[in-house]
Amino acid sequence: MTISAKEVRNVLFEQTPMLKPGYAMDEVDDFLDQVAMTLDAMQASHTRRPPQTDSRELIELRRRVSELEGRNSAATELKRERDEAVRERDNALRQLADQQGSQRENDEISSRAVDLLSQAQASADRTVAEADRYAQELVADARRQFEEILTNAREVAARAGLADPRPTNAPGPDIDHLRSCAEQAQQQLNIMLTKLTPEAVPAARDSGAPVH
Repeated sequence: MTISAKEVRNVLFEQTPMLKPGYAMDEVDDFLDQVAMTLDAMQASHTRRPPQTDSRELIELRRRVSELEGRNSAATELKRERDEAVRERDNALRQLADQQGSQRENDEISSRAVDLLSQAQASADRTVAEADRYAQELVADARRQFEEILTNAREVAARAGLADPRPTNAPGPDIDHLRSCAEQAQQQLNIMLTKLTPEAVPAARDSGAPVH
């Protein structure tokens, strides 16, 4: 027989005779036995029931990890485009340096080379500026998302670890895997963003070309 919290609050015991004031010991002992049986039943039920993890939270954690990995790919592509723009700028500088030897003999070629350098420089500057702006936004957003992922993972893991020892079918390893994926994705993203720092623009002052 189990008892409810209401029954515990409202229980009344038979009082003993005036010569020995108090409550009837048998009734008190019976009531305490019922309380103990109820607590034992609750504890046994909790032990048998495996910890439940909200599958929607797991799905959301997987989605956030996948999104973070996608941002890593976007950062890789952005770095590739930025490096290509820098290479084009450097090629234009080399072409101008090669043509300076004959600049006095052919002003038209030199003029075209200067125009080419200016265009390449402007294009490289735009690409670098865009890459830096995107990198700053990516860092802030990635940090925010990473903190949310770890917070959610800790909450889910804390709820999943209520039973000790943990059953073999408990979802703890899945949470650990998500946390590990998130940490690896964050590390890769940090490395990629470090490589996106602006490079010094080679000066063309000695060549006489305008630098933007």
